[in-house]
Formats: sequence, structure tokens, C-alpha cells
Amino acid sequence: FETEPVFAETVQRCADAIELPRPLLEVLFAADRETGETLRHTSFAQPALFAIEMGLARLWQSWGIEPDVVLGHSVG
Repeated sequence: FETEPVFAETVQRCADAIELPRPLLEVLFAADRETGETLRHTSFAQPALFAIEMGLARLWQSWGIEPDVVLGHSVG
């Protein structure tokens, strides 16, 4: 996140688009245990997985890697 701008921008855009009781980036980068535990709840885990997956996909695309097939599981 700190060293790959494409990844960071994509994750930020996903986080901005998802309405949750707590900001997604706050939960992903929790400084305290209580906030970090929030990520165990599906309502936060699934959006977090989506944001990370999108960030990785866009990063790999920026490196010229194009998938032939994309598969998902659950809402990811």
C-alpha cells in the first residue's frame, strides 16, 4: 500500500465506495486489537477481500499482466 501507488489508489477507491459503520482502511490498518477484530466479521472481511483483490488485479495489469480467466468465491 505504501510503495505501490496503483494498488493504493484502487484500494482507496474501493474503500471510498463501500459504506460501512467504520471506514474500511481504518479496519485494514488497525492500530489496536479491537479495531482489528472487526475484520473477523463478514460484513467487513468480504469488502476488504474485494478491495485487496481489485488492488492486486489493477497492479498486475499496470505491470502488463492480463488474466485469461478471472474466478471468484462468495462475493469476492
